[in-house]
Amino acid sequence: MRTPQSVSVARLVVVLAVALSGCGSPPDSSTNSPPAPGTAPQQANQPRTKLVAWAPNFGPISQDAPPGQRWYQQVQDQQCTNLLGLVGEADSGAVDLDKSLYGGLANACKGSWDKARAALNKIDPEDLVDQDGHPDCLMRTTFDTLKRLVDAHESEPDVIVRISGRAAPTCQPPPGTLAGPGDHAS
Repeated sequence: MRTPQSVSVARLVVVLAVALSGCGSPPDSSTNSPPAPGTAPQQANQPRTKLVAWAPNFGPISQDAPPGQRWYQQVQDQQCTNLLGLVGEADSGAVDLDKSLYGGLANACKGSWDKARAALNKIDPEDLVDQDGHPDCLMRTTFDTLKRLVDAHESEPDVIVRISGRAAPTCQPPPGTLAGPGDHAS
């Protein structure tokens, strides 16, 4: 036997169920759509970000290597300001290719996109070779990282590019590039 109270409770349950279900209307797709691949979810009033993998970590780099290799230590450590300082030193022993490559990456890391793009435009990937003409792993890895960052920015200029994790290595540095026992990588 139903009492007036049990009927009221039943009606309340039905009203709540309808209210919680959104009255059967479809969800608002503008707030529930997933972010684009490689883009972080947007928080209220926050600019969207795009996540880009940083250069792989090969371990300590010998500081006796040429600038195009030894500067990779700064890349691994994400020391962009230090790297810009090294690139700007007149007596670094670096050639223009080294300066464009590492300066471009340091500028991309700091969000100076015009300088990063200008540097990238000066680099021919075929020139990223060691003294024997073999592909230089560290320089190619630096180039790939620079290109990933610049491409991410240019594909969505209104999105903030953020470094997220490291890319997988696609090569191995040449013998003598990595710091051995007693060698001081800095």
